[in-house]
Order: sequence, then structure tokens, then C-alpha cells
Amino acid sequence: MWWSSATGEMTIDVRATPENAIPPLRQLDALLDAFDSLVVEPPRSRTAAVLLLLAQQDQGDAARSVVQGLRDRCIDSASRPLAPVALWPPDHVPSAADRVQFYDDLAAGLRETRPADTGRLAFRDYDVMRVVVEASLPGRGGDAKAVELRRQLHRARYPGHPGGPPPLVDVLPWFGGLLLWLWGVLVQPLYGWRLERRMMRGWFAGWAQVALRARQNGFLECAVHLAGSGRLHTPEHIDAVLTRALLADLERAFRGRWWSPWRRRRTTRFVILLSEAAEPGPPGGRRPGRPAAAAGDPVPGFLAAYLSAVEHLATTGTVVVAATGPGRPDALRIGIATSPAAAAHTLTEDGGPLRAAAVQVSDPGATPADGVPEWLDEHPKIPDRQGPTGSPRIAAALQSVTVVVALGLVYSGLGAAGVPLPTFAGGAQQCPAMQFPSRNGHGCLGLSDGTEPFSGMAEQYEPLLAMIARNNADVDTLAAHGHEVRTVVHLAPFTAGATFSELVEGGVLPELRGVALQQRELIKEARNNSRKVGIRVLLANAGPLFGYAEEVAEHIRDRAADEKIVGVIGLGQSRPGTKKAIKALDGASLPMVGTSATADEMIEQSPQYYQVAPINRRAAQAAVSFLRHEDSVALPDGRLGTAKSVVVVNDPDDPYSSNLGEDFVAAFRQEIGDSVSVLGYSPEGGRIPVSANDLATQACAALAKEPATVVFWAARAREMLAFLDEFRKVPACGGRITVLGGDDLTNSLIQEENPVARYPGLTLHHVAHAVPGIDRPTLEVETFVSRYQDAFGRDDIMLNDGHPALGWDALKVLAHAVNLARGTSNNPDFDRATVSAKLRSSDNSVQGSTGVLDFTRDKRPVAVPVDKPVYVIKDEVSGPVVVLKCGNFGAGQYRKRWGDADAHRCPSD
Repeated sequence: MWWSSATGEMTIDVRATPENAIPPLRQLDALLDAFDSLVVEPPRSRTAAVLLLLAQQDQGDAARSVVQGLRDRCIDSASRPLAPVALWPPDHVPSAADRVQFYDDLAAGLRETRPADTGRLAFRDYDVMRVVVEASLPGRGGDAKAVELRRQLHRARYPGHPGGPPPLVDVLPWFGGLLLWLWGVLVQPLYGWRLERRMMRGWFAGWAQVALRARQNGFLECAVHLAGSGRLHTPEHIDAVLTRALLADLERAFRGRWWSPWRRRRTTRFVILLSEAAEPGPPGGRRPGRPAAAAGDPVPGFLAAYLSAVEHLATTGTVVVAATGPGRPDALRIGIATSPAAAAHTLTEDGGPLRAAAVQVSDPGATPADGVPEWLDEHPKIPDRQGPTGSPRIAAALQSVTVVVALGLVYSGLGAAGVPLPTFAGGAQQCPAMQFPSRNGHGCLGLSDGTEPFSGMAEQYEPLLAMIARNNADVDTLAAHGHEVRTVVHLAPFTAGATFSELVEGGVLPELRGVALQQRELIKEARNNSRKVGIRVLLANAGPLFGYAEEVAEHIRDRAADEKIVGVIGLGQSRPGTKKAIKALDGASLPMVGTSATADEMIEQSPQYYQVAPINRRAAQAAVSFLRHEDSVALPDGRLGTAKSVVVVNDPDDPYSSNLGEDFVAAFRQEIGDSVSVLGYSPEGGRIPVSANDLATQACAALAKEPATVVFWAARAREMLAFLDEFRKVPACGGRITVLGGDDLTNSLIQEENPVARYPGLTLHHVAHAVPGIDRPTLEVETFVSRYQDAFGRDDIMLNDGHPALGWDALKVLAHAVNLARGTSNNPDFDRATVSAKLRSSDNSVQGSTGVLDFTRDKRPVAVPVDKPVYVIKDEVSGPVVVLKCGNFGAGQYRKRWGDADAHRCPSD
């Protein structure tokens, strides 16, 4: 079965390749059985997408035959599809293929082979991105190109109908012309506005922010770079956006399953079967029986893009099987299983977001596996789909009637009981329980237990919300068995605004990962010890840049008694709204444990506020100590030297940035000298409206005056990437620059591309709170890394960001105080006041993944653990390297000196 987009016809021919065409390879039955179970695995049980590579090792076509046989397993004996399956190429003879045509074939194949009772399969995002990458945008101005792209997208969405009625302007010239004018002036901009909101709230916003390395205002402004002759119009970027759009559409097809009878019947994964063009043969000719390698084979690009897309979209709805050459698994960094049975085990074991395996395939020759034909006789097709079997139309009618009748009965009953009933005239935004609508269209704020996302929340959070919801369900089970249960709130900006400047900061997602993993650990401890308290976690959405944090804090205060809230964690950005929230929570006597809000003034907002990250002053002292003693500045002759001068870039409108810059200047003048230049930079249109180009020009002038100059970047990571884009365009400096940044730079280093790889002239160091991927000084760090890799994969790039470890530690230290309160209180109804007292007591000393978490000094409470660990990291193309390490990491790991032979004294509290 295959779909031809050229002829518009679907062909089903099961006779051409019957099931017994699958070669009888040894242990292949185990792999086929795993394939069947993965295809029909129910949506709610899925934890990862699936990729299987069949690497052909000899001159035969065994791998392609297996792929062909898998296609036939998805079609029943009556030529009806059992699961949506796309096969490329249809005739297994790869030829030169346009990339867009390749993706069109995949989409058309899946659409036309869907089972009949599963409804229409819409490729909403893919259709948009397909038009974008094929668009031709004449003209020079970016605004003009964006308008032209919007026009082309609108025309593709609402095409003309040849052979229909004549244009209105020909029938009624005046009235028809007016309608056409209104269509262009009103309807097209409205379509563009809706498109902007949809794409910038989905996968595209995060991808474009990384790919463009600069702040953009909207979808069309970003998308023009992907169009013909655009900055991002390359095969790699086209593969990236088309693959992500396709996967996002396929994942969306499984949502809303409860209400839609058609979607309830979508119980199988989408199957994509590929055959890569054969590698060139040996000198003197190609291998017999194998097709020659096709120019522009799209399969390798798709496979590489698929690996990255699954990692960032957390999609679980696809099974991809590809017949490849022997070198493809190594190129994709996928380990080769020792046998098909081992590959089957890898594909069916728990883990995420991708289960990938490769197996070497050779023709069976004279010693075929006798058991495979017998297994195929017993299992000629994939198992029948699970789920409803009746007509979806009848189910939809019954469902609608039932709902209307039930609502009518409830409404009538409440009215008869005298309950005041709302009218149907209002148009206010409806929010789930524990949430309330925000101002300015920023979605619903308030609280969620993971079962209800916040409107406007990025898709990347969905797996974590599901994890929190499962954890909370386990806590409810503990409560049903008599365990004491208390609630902790994680307060963070979970939704973004309309522009890149308001996007969710990079640390929020990894921090939530650490919180979810620590909650899982606490549940295990509570199961083993009846004196342990079950910790329920509620998420609190503070809105973009903590803009609604004070209102949400008041909402938490009002619900504290009903929800048994004993503390708040998170508060991870030094923003004005964060400080207001701390004061509001202080008024409710709620203890708080902050994560990465490191401005010095944060610890002065409330005696109830503690934090697990060191304050800016300590980070600045470590950075200056590194510059004073280490040859770290790249000089024009290629040598490294110590810093003689510094250019400090900070944002006076950002409390974190302004404070870090001030602390660094004070430490630099005390330890090194007065050769300091401060460049203010307000990217949000604040007090100093300097462009990134002006900033790059000024920095280059300072380097020309003193080559041994380092740029200390105290601003946010997002702005640094925009600055580097402009700096390499300044001819006087040739792209050579040395940058030392604060801890916020980790947000740029967990993206898809390391800045050092993108900017060859860049020497980059940054301050970090933890790098567990490369430095594991204690058993607690080993435990954290093990749990993290089990949940998110061994190669997850967020592991070396400090935020997951800070989230892990913040919940751990607050939960420890809760358990102390439970163990020492004679009153089983202990509350937040008892927890607050234990948090500041000398008993609450915890070994964390970021060091010792002890909030007392000389028997007096302190807001930050004494000598909290801090790193300076050198960022290289091959990965991060620790160059300074100071602080109290744990027993036997109290680092008071650093450098070769511990020659230099660490900064001390």
C-alpha cells in the first residue's frame, strides 16, 4: 500500500509482498513481536517514541524485505489498514527526491492509511511549514517579506476553486470590489494574528529562539528566514522544522480522546517505514543486487532531525523503522544490539523520550531460522486494536444527547433548590479549579496538581505535568492508608507572553524536572516508613517574568489551610514580582526555599525565605578569583593571559543583572584593579535603549585598546547570543572575544548548539551551581544523576544545567523540615508554623546534590548555606570543563582552595 502525491491515488497490493517474504533471520520473531506490541500499545501507557535501524551488512536486501514485510503486517487480509503506515519509497528503489516531496509522501501515506473509524487526520502545523519553506519572498524589507509570507499562507489555507462561480467583482463590480477589499484588510490580518498566537505558543517558538540566536517579535518575522534564500533555508533547518511540525501534528491527533469518538479509536501508533539509498559500492562498480546511492536521499536528514525533535517535543506516537547502510547507526550515535532479541528488549524497556536500537542484518543464506516462518504463520498481522468498536457517529450522537440531558437535569435541579444560577451571556475566560484568569490574555494563573495544564503552557511541559499528576495520585494513595500528607507549592512562570522577551526562561523546565524526581524519591521513603510525610506538589503559575507573582502568592495564602500548604519552593528569578510574592507569602507565615534567584537583596525580603543557590556576591568573588589567578583571556597572538581589563555588561532594569554587575565590579577593583568599563543594556526597552550592534561596537573598541580584556556578561543568556551575532560582524575584532558569564548562561548551554561551536573566536567561561554530568563529588550527586538519566535519558543535555539539581535540593530541604515537624510534634495537625521553626533549626542539615544544605551558622539561622558550592566552567566544543571548584560539597569534600596543587584560596563566607 502506498500513496502517490503525483497521481493522487492510493494503491494497496498485499499480493506483491506477502508475509512470508520476510527473510527468516535468526531471532527475528522476537523483533517482530516487539514491533507488534509497540504499534498497538495504548496511548496512556506510552513513555517514549521508537526508532529501529536495520543496518544491512552484505550485498543482499534482507533489511528492505523486513521493512516491506512490516508494511504488510499493518494491512489485514481484506486490504484494510490496521494502523496508519507510511512507506518510503513505495517501490524500494530510492531516487533523487525533493525534501518537501519526501515529507508530503509521509503525510499523505499516514493520512490515507488511517483506519476508517478514526476520523480525519489533520496536518495543521506541517501544512504551514511546508508553505514557508517553499515560499519565494521578493523584496528587501523584513516587514514586506512578512506581509507577503502571510498572504501566501492565507492563500494556501483558503485556495480558489477553479470552475466555480465567477468573481464577485465581475458580477457586482462595486459591491464585489468592496468585499474583496474587506477580505484583504480584515480577514487576512485576522488569520495572521491567529497563526502567530498558535505557532508562538507551540514548538516553533523554542526552536526559532535557538536557531536564530536572537529575540524576534513573532512567527512571521522568524519564518521569513526559512523561506527561499533566507538565512535558515538549508537542508538541515528544513528537515528540522518539517519533522517537528509533522510530529507535533501526529501527537496532537491523540489529544481530546475522551470527547471525540473518532479519536478514542486512535489506539495505534503511527508507523513510518523507510529505506535509505544504498551506499556506493566498491571501486569499479556498485554491489550486485543493490540500487545505486541516490543523490539527495532525504532519509538520513529525516533520521537526524527525528532524534532531535523527539528529544524536545517528547512525542510518543510514532514507530520509525529504517533500512540503512552499515554506517548509519554510528553516524546517529545509536548503539548496535548484539542480536534482534537484544534490540527488541531495548525497544520495549522503560525510558524516554526515545527508545532507539539498531541491529545488523544479513541475508539468511544457507542457515535460515526455521522458527520465523512458523511464528509468521501464527501471527500473520499485528494484533487487533483495543478500544471501542462501534460506529463513531452513533457514539457521538449518544454522547451529545447524554451530556445535554445530564446538564439540563443538573441545571433544573439546582434551580428548583433555589441555587443562584449564572446566565449564559457572559464571555469571561473559564479556568479550571484552583485557577483564575489573568490580565492581558496571559492565560490562567493559580494552582494545578498536574492534571490541568495552564492555558498557554508550552507543549514541552506536558510529560512533566503528567509525572507530577502521577506522583500526586501516589500521595493520595498514601493518605488513604493513613499517612500524614502535606502540600508544597512550586511557584514559577509556567506560561509565556507573545514575544521572545516574555518566553519562559530556560531554567523553569529543568528545575521542574528536579522537583518531580525528588517528589518521587520522597514517596518511596514514605512507603517504607509510616512516620514519613507524603509530599503533594502543586504548581503555581506566576505568569511571564513573574508578572503576576504577587496575585498568585495571595491566592496560595487564601488556599493554604484547605490544601494543607506548608511551604513554597521555586521563586527562581530575581524579578520585582518575585520580591512582592516573597513579602505576600511572608505575611501568611509560609516558609520559602528559593532555587536560582541569586540577587543579594532576595534574602532580605523575608526571614521566612531561604535559598539553595549562593548569592551573587559569592559568585562574583569566585569569578574574580578565577580571572586573577588563571590565564584565561585569549590574546591576538593565540596565547592565553590574565585579565588586565574588564567590560561589564548588565541590565539596570533587571535586579539579578544589575546586582551581579555591581558585585563583580566591587570584587574586581579590590582584587585586580580599576580598569573597568560598565556598559548598560536594557533589551526590554528600559532606561538604556542600546542595540546589540552598539554594544558589540563598544566592546570591540575596548578590546582594541587593551587586548587582555574580558567581557563579564551579567545580563541574561538570551541577550548574550544576540550580542555575539552582532560582534562577529564587527571587522576590527575578527570575532575574537573572551566572555565570562554569570550562572544564567547555563540557559544558553542546554540548547541544541553550544555557543563555542557556533562562534569559533569565542572563549567562554561561566559560573555554575552544579554540573552533575561531569562532577559528582558525593553519593547524593550519584543518586541524583542515576534518577535523572533513568527518567530522561543518558544523553540529555539538561543534566549539566544546575537547575534540575537546585529543584531537587529545594524540595528535599523543605520536605526534611516537614518530616522533622512530624517527628517532634505531639500534635498530628502540625502546620506551616512548625515547619518554619524546623527549617531554621540546627537539626535541618541536609546533604544535597549541590552541596551541604545547612541553614544555621553559630547556632543562628542564615538564609543561604555557608560556603555554598560554586563552579567556574570552561565551555569547549567537546563539552564543559571544571576550572574552579569551591565550597562545602559534603563530608570530606570541603574545598577551601582551588587550582593546581590547591594554590589559590577559595572565596569564603
